[in-house]
Formats: sequence, C-alpha cells, structure tokens
Amino acid sequence: MMLSRKECDLLGGVTALLAFVLCDALFVARMAGHPGIQRGFGLFFFALVFPTLYLLVAAVQHRRQATYFLWLVLFLAFLVVEALLDFVLHVPFREVHWQVILYVVLFLGGLGGMVRVARRAGRRWGTVALVGFLSTLALAFAHFSEVGLWAETTGL
Repeated sequence: MMLSRKECDLLGGVTALLAFVLCDALFVARMAGHPGIQRGFGLFFFALVFPTLYLLVAAVQHRRQATYFLWLVLFLAFLVVEALLDFVLHVPFREVHWQVILYVVLFLGGLGGMVRVARRAGRRWGTVALVGFLSTLALAFAHFSEVGLWAETTGL
C-alpha cells in the first residue's frame, strides 16, 4: 500500500531533517576525533537510502514534477557515492583536487535538493530544513578548514 501524497511529503520532510541532523552529528564526531561514533552516524546516514528510494517510487505513482525526481536522485547519488568511497572501497579521493570538487558539488546538490523535498511538507518544514542545511554547510566547511582539506589536495 502506497502512502498518500501528503504522507509522502511528510516522509520527505522527516528524511531531509534526519539527513541534516546526521550530517551535523557526523561532522562533530569527526572533528572531535571519534571515528567509531562517526562511522555509526555514517551508517545511519546511509540508511536514508531506504526512505529516499520509497519516495522515488511513490513519486512515479503521484506523478511528481521532474525536478522532484532530480532532487531525490541527487541525494541518492550522494548517499551511494559516499558509501562506496568511504565505507566500501576506502578510496582516498580527498587527496585529488578535482575529485574533491566533484564530491563537494554532489554533497551540495544532494543535500540542497533535500531542502526542496522538505518544503513539500510545508513552509515550516522548508524553513527548518534550510536552517539544517546551513548548519551542515557551516560544520562541513569548518571541518574542511580544520583538516586542511583544500590545502592537502595534490591537484589534477
């Protein structure tokens, strides 16, 4: 049984807010030097693939606009790339400048699109999601500057 359009909007809002809270927690754990806790938050973050896949399937049934699919696909792509590079393959992609740039673009696109997904649940959901997105951005760039991510890349 498929959720109604309004229920899917609420699921999208909850998924988006969880994404921002988990990203924030992940960055805080990383900056505090707790890799085990960071990994746990990362696994919970990757679990967001399930409600996002459901939303994608439901979007077909509810005949959502093309941009809605784009937001969900970007977020799914980010989740999959993050899981593959960091958890499965352990690729040191952060050492190559152009790979970092592509990763950050996918990060921004995936999470930024989730602000719009949350907005479907209502204006307040969108506002809270926007605050969450900005919080995640602040922590991400604080972490990048702390570890010297930009300075340590080797170039092309």
